[in-house]
Amino acid sequence: RVSGAESLVFRLQRQDNTWQIVEPRELPADEINVNRLLNTLARLQAVEFPAETQTDLAPYGLEQPSARLTVELEEGKTLKVALGSEKDGQVYVITSEHPAVATLLTSTADILRSDLEELRDHRIARLNANQVGQVTLESQGEKVTLTPRPSEKGSLELRWENPERPGQPVDLGSLFSSLNAARAKEFVEQADAEAQRVLSEPDLRLTFEPKPDAEQDPLTLTLAASGLQAYVQSSRQPDIAVIELSTFNSLETEVNRLLEGQPESKDSAPLTRPDPTPSP
Repeated sequence: RVSGAESLVFRLQRQDNTWQIVEPRELPADEINVNRLLNTLARLQAVEFPAETQTDLAPYGLEQPSARLTVELEEGKTLKVALGSEKDGQVYVITSEHPAVATLLTSTADILRSDLEELRDHRIARLNANQVGQVTLESQGEKVTLTPRPSEKGSLELRWENPERPGQPVDLGSLFSSLNAARAKEFVEQADAEAQRVLSEPDLRLTFEPKPDAEQDPLTLTLAASGLQAYVQSSRQPDIAVIELSTFNSLETEVNRLLEGQPESKDSAPLTRPDPTPSP
């Protein structure tokens, strides 16, 4: 909970070995930042102890803390931490594990005060190629569907093929890597007029169907760019992601290469949509 003019409450749960934000709404969580928060909590080190008891909290801004954290542990134990006011590069803190009022370095307190944007996952995709049973790529009226090829004996490298062109292996490794590396700069609401206008005529649509035993829903990514902005609408995100135009251009180049059936080149391919240069 982060206090302010309006108190904000963020609640996270561990679900299927991954973290999920469940309040104020359901969002995929950033595993790295959540684990950084938990590791910081587990290793809290006091700078000093200005009071041996928690009987008088007003002088330390702890009667109305700036942030509260509650962690419910598997063994039924609950850890509570409250942050107070700041003084000389330190922040006052109390915990349910110690009777004193302590201080933390401001840098440590800042991690504990992580907001929703820091805790939510900014990746546009979380893809494991071994769990995908079919990939459909669409761009500018062109469409191709690819399925995994049987692994060659002694090879761990995954290859794909177009069922209409059997025997012609396709490497999707670069596409999977690019998608997993892509990050949203920010998110806009589904009702955002400009994003909806651009996405109404998408440049790319990518659909990843899971294998039957993967126990996942299909992932559909709709991508479009206009001017200096590029948007991604994901079937697993409630909001629309805004990504770097260079990221969109790279993905578009990769998808068009696959649609044309070209072999993967080690040389840099020209971008299909150069960054527009603003007029002076």
